Amino acid sequence: MSLPARWNLSALLLALGSFALAWFALPDGEIAVHFGVDGQPDEWGTRTELVAVVGGLCLATWLFLAWMSHSADRLHWSMVNIPRKDHWAKPEHEPVARRRLAEDMALVNLWTMGLLVSICPVMVLSARRGELTGPLAWSVWILIGAFCLALVAMMRHRNRFYRDVPEA
Repeated sequence: MSLPARWNLSALLLALGSFALAWFALPDGEIAVHFGVDGQPDEWGTRTELVAVVGGLCLATWLFLAWMSHSADRLHWSMVNIPRKDHWAKPEHEPVARRRLAEDMALVNLWTMGLLVSICPVMVLSARRGELTGPLAWSVWILIGAFCLALVAMMRHRNRFYRDVPEA
């Protein structure tokens, strides 16, 4: 199994396990499933509805990113935006660039699933409390910001691979 395939599978297992745990941790009966900008619940449902909707969105995102990773070797170069494309599109460099593109997409998938999974504890806590205000609300923004910064740092680091090529 290739490295991108292992990362994609890891991301899927992480998400499925996390949403299964969240379902068991959520209380029975009616719970808050959506919160307004003021942090107060404005929609109610069951734990099954909440996990199904959030898990379904997560699965759809995973499928798209896994497909992109799997299709990296078949994408036409006009659909790929990388630095120094003229260098990487040459037949002698193309296999390395396509392998790296597949790895990059699999890493984005893993990081995206990590973000969605990290929101599960907040989802459970807010459903149990019936509100998403105060430190709990701030934790969501801090969590999202931390994941976005980590993703940007990772992609900037990996982007050097495409830029740092010997001049012809």
